[in-house]
Amino acid sequence: MSSLPSVSRVAQAFSQAAEHYDQVAGLQRQVADHLLKHCHTQLNGVVMDLGCGTGYVAKHLAQLTPVTSVLGIDIAPGMIDWCRQHIAYPRCQWMVADAQALPVADNSIDNVVSSLAIQWCADERALFANTSRVLKPAAIFLLPPLVLKLYMSCAGLGSRWILINMLMNLCLKPIFWQLCKFVLLKCR
Repeated sequence: MSSLPSVSRVAQAFSQAAEHYDQVAGLQRQVADHLLKHCHTQLNGVVMDLGCGTGYVAKHLAQLTPVTSVLGIDIAPGMIDWCRQHIAYPRCQWMVADAQALPVADNSIDNVVSSLAIQWCADERALFANTSRVLKPAAIFLLPPLVLKLYMSCAGLGSRWILINMLMNLCLKPIFWQLCKFVLLKCR
């Protein structure tokens, strides 16, 4: 049983923080900058930024030539409202949605990135099943190892092998990408 706050409480807390979030999100910015600096060559086509927050990663991804569009998804309406008001990039779209129940068509996303968000999801099976469902074959899901550690701790998964077995059962093949120290999950 997870001790995470409810989805509505997480959404409410981040919505209330949206206006000033970037002023206090130093760790989040560092992780995002590392992702953008080292991993951008792996991304192309339609990219989903899962847990986009104030759109920091999404707006940078939208400027990459091989990326055709970015779908920023966040559970917090306040974060998405902030993005809509402050980021006017034609290649960025914004959607309020729960990562555990994505309202996105099957096989429609080329890549998913998530910087520091999935540790807030209480149902790891739903999270990874939905991500696997929306990804095209051979697509990638990119996230920092710190997120997996936080996620396993928050979700009460004592061993990374429990998580790896679950991912494999959901057709996500873990590939530990040493170049930029991010975890790459490749859809089969």
